[in-house]
Amino acid sequence: MKINREDVQNLLQTVKIEGSEKEVEKIIEDIYSLESWLEPLFSIDTTEVLPTVYKYEGNNVQREDKAQQRKNQHKLWEMAENFEEGFYRVPPIIEY
Repeated sequence: MKINREDVQNLLQTVKIEGSEKEVEKIIEDIYSLESWLEPLFSIDTTEVLPTVYKYEGNNVQREDKAQQRKNQHKLWEMAENFEEGFYRVPPIIEY
């Protein structure tokens, strides 16, 4: 991959950073250094490797959801300020 001063200048302009000629040269050197470090990775055959979607492929362990009748539920109904048709009515929290 060939990178020149113009590419780096455009990059710096895009991210709104000013850079001197010395800094531009340093960025070009760093990019080539990174590219040479990554080069061996490009030669690895990954055609048989499945893509990783999740880090953990275990099963979700949850208990089965079962409806239960509470013994003291009538006491809760009596304490509720506004209980209608099996539901607790609460004041709205969003004002329109």
